[in-house]
Amino acid sequence: MSNNSNTPGKGNENVSFLGRLFQFASSKSPDSSFALANKTDLLPSGVQRADDALLNDQEALLNEITDEYFNDGFDAVHFELQNMGVDVESEELAQLAERRSSALDIIHDTLSSNILKEYDNFHNALNGISRLQEVLGAAKVQAKVSRENLSRASLEVKHGIAVWKNAQKKKSISSTLDILKKLQSARRILEKSRENMDNENYGIAVQECGACGDVLSELLPLGIQAADLVSRDANDLLCDIAEQMYETALSMTTQFDAVRYSSLLEGYSYITDSSRVVGGGELSPTQEVISAYTSSPYAKVKKVIASVLYSKLDGQAVSSDSSLMDLLAHLPADSFRVCIQQVLKVEFDIMCSFYSLEQWHSRNNCASGKDDLNHAERMMGGIREALPRGKRLVWNEISGSLMNVLQAVKLGHGENFIVVSKWVNTFLNIGHAFSGENPEALQAILSQQALRFFKGHHLNSIEALQIVLERETYKVIDIELPWLQENGSAVFVKDYTDISDEALDDLMTQSNPWNTDSEDVLDMLSHVKAAFRQKSVVLGNGKSLNTINSLWRLIKWMMEYVSLMKDLPSATPAIATGLTELVDIFILHVYSTFVGHTNTRGTVYSSESLDEYIHFMRETSLGKYKSLFQSSSPESALVGILSHDKPVKNSDKFSQASSISNSGNLYGFVERIITCNSLRELGEFLKQLGSLLGNFSSASSVDLEKCQYHFSRVSSILPDVIRALQGSCCCLLLPLTWLPVAVSQGLYLPSEPPSIASGWTDTLARQLQLLSAQLESVQRSPPEAALEMWSFVFPAVSRAIVEGLSQVKKCTLEGRAAMSLDLQAVSKILNKIKPSHNADVADSTICSLIDAQREAAIRSIDDYIKGFYVPLTDLHTWAEAHPSYSIPQVLALASCIAESSGMKKKDIAAAIEEVEGHLIKQSKGRK
Repeated sequence: MSNNSNTPGKGNENVSFLGRLFQFASSKSPDSSFALANKTDLLPSGVQRADDALLNDQEALLNEITDEYFNDGFDAVHFELQNMGVDVESEELAQLAERRSSALDIIHDTLSSNILKEYDNFHNALNGISRLQEVLGAAKVQAKVSRENLSRASLEVKHGIAVWKNAQKKKSISSTLDILKKLQSARRILEKSRENMDNENYGIAVQECGACGDVLSELLPLGIQAADLVSRDANDLLCDIAEQMYETALSMTTQFDAVRYSSLLEGYSYITDSSRVVGGGELSPTQEVISAYTSSPYAKVKKVIASVLYSKLDGQAVSSDSSLMDLLAHLPADSFRVCIQQVLKVEFDIMCSFYSLEQWHSRNNCASGKDDLNHAERMMGGIREALPRGKRLVWNEISGSLMNVLQAVKLGHGENFIVVSKWVNTFLNIGHAFSGENPEALQAILSQQALRFFKGHHLNSIEALQIVLERETYKVIDIELPWLQENGSAVFVKDYTDISDEALDDLMTQSNPWNTDSEDVLDMLSHVKAAFRQKSVVLGNGKSLNTINSLWRLIKWMMEYVSLMKDLPSATPAIATGLTELVDIFILHVYSTFVGHTNTRGTVYSSESLDEYIHFMRETSLGKYKSLFQSSSPESALVGILSHDKPVKNSDKFSQASSISNSGNLYGFVERIITCNSLRELGEFLKQLGSLLGNFSSASSVDLEKCQYHFSRVSSILPDVIRALQGSCCCLLLPLTWLPVAVSQGLYLPSEPPSIASGWTDTLARQLQLLSAQLESVQRSPPEAALEMWSFVFPAVSRAIVEGLSQVKKCTLEGRAAMSLDLQAVSKILNKIKPSHNADVADSTICSLIDAQREAAIRSIDDYIKGFYVPLTDLHTWAEAHPSYSIPQVLALASCIAESSGMKKKDIAAAIEEVEGHLIKQSKGRK
């Protein structure tokens, strides 16, 4: 220990050497740290491990060696002294030195062993170093030569750099020139593209834009500002092309051009194909085409309205910013016809253009389901598939713009409305065939206006008919009356919606029917009507009649109403009702004029059905026009009958018809005959019209059926009306109001049977002789007219006599004999009436009717006289067998029978009450 401390340098040298050796030994170990496992592995193989205690001591010695021992220049003595305390003993130093020496011995042995193992490698390494020294010497010589060569190369490189700089300069100038040439080429391409765009060569124009993009694609990465400017111009031009293509599509919505459309599709094909056009957009050709057609109706109609306003108002109230409704608000009323004509013209052009577009795609069909289609074929297939839906959209826009026009303008009155309505209805029918859509809203508006128009038209017709009827002279006019028959010219066309594809193609390919300056556009619609399957009511060549003026006008107006059903189909229900009202007014006026009261019950022309018909007209059908009749003519016969009052006769307002109130003219006997013939003609007309109306298929079939039913009812009532006219004339020519009074005042309480008839029989005979002479004096009447009059005379006489007999309060058996004697006198009087001078021309049926009426009249009086002999208890049975007698007449007979049988007043009242009960029950049973 002391030796070591005295020779620090040697110690340091030893420690440093040992440190290096230890480092060398540790470098051979896999772990750089001298761990215990590695250190124990380095023990010499000859060392005997006596036991685990010895091994543990060696490990403890090695573990005491710290890492600092392995550093270069390490002073072990100094290190250990620093780590020892101040009070250290010499023994402790000796032990520490021994322990460190033992550790170093272990390390020495280990290193020696490793050195011996690695000696060959060391020797080889020394040989390698020698060879390396030789190589380095050769390299030194070579480096010297290389430096000389490098010096010469440096000179050559400097010369080459100078040459390269000159070449790069020339190359930069050439590249700049190429860029300028490309920019100039891009500009020229854009100019050609714009020129082709102006010439509507859209496919070429878009292709050139794509070529320009290809040129610029090489320049844009270089960051050249001019290239950016040209690129923006190219994009702007592409947008301009797209806008102009849409404008072209808009312009073709009114006139399809296959060449322009092909160019348009070519442009859309290129502009949407990103593989061929740089920066291909998301533009949809299908949407663009459909959008052009759907936006066209509103714009075109607005332009039409503005044009009409500009021509009418000299540019006033016309602004480009005005909406369609604002423009329509300033439209003059006298311009609506021209306006609607122009609107229908442009909208028909849109439909024709879309139809042509659809046909073009049908002819240029591409099966869109195939996989090998190119971009253009797929695009065309997509447009073709969208056309059916687009057609409905286009029609909705067309009908919507037309609806705006119809809502804003009044269609006018009279002929203007009818003409415009024909136009619109025809247009709607074509539109339905075109699109398959039913424009219910538009039809509803047209229906409202049609109803409004017809209401005013119908009121005018009623007023005109009333004036004609009030001025009617009931004279014969020989006129060619239009007549319905099975062959003739068409006046009613229905079922427009059933149209074939060929007919629709003819409509869409011919000239626009509204494209004319002539006011009579209806002539241009003949080919439109020919395209539809027709069901027609026909108007014959005419029928020569001897009729009255009012009936001729009535039938003429009714035919006009039938024609209105064609022109105003939506107003068919109102028109059908108007037809029935015209007929009702005519019949009611004629009836009130000639008959003069509303109740026929108890007269020779009694008819319950006629009374019900008049009540129906008064209460429901024509009652609503009472105020109209009162305002126009307060003393009109219609006002009287509608007010339940008897019309005023011989008024100044009826001076032309005063002959019907004049006894010198036989109370209009001839006029009544003419009127009755006219009513027969009316019945024939109504039957035929009702039958033909039943053949129409219409949305208003229910209303037409009501009209048919009403015509059928009127036809069945007309014979009663004719009978009322003839019967009322009989009452005027043969006034018998005196006869019941005279009969009731007869002497029927004699004590013995009389030998002569009552005096009233002579008066009756003279009155009948006068009537016969009057009828024979009428030269203008047909022979059967006078004969028919006698068929009313006999029942009238019978009724008057029976009424008089029923008023006889008391009668004896002798009085009944007097009644029989009077009957014999009446029978002789009636049998003497033989209008034989007309027998050669008279209808045998009428003559037979007269004979039957005469016999029935005599038998009615005879049966009533024989009723005095019927027991009171059997009187109700007798009355049931003779229903022609009224209840008061039967009760009067019962009273007379009871009085003559000597019954008490109380019993008489009870008996009559019993008979009356039976009669009332029988009456209810008959009803």
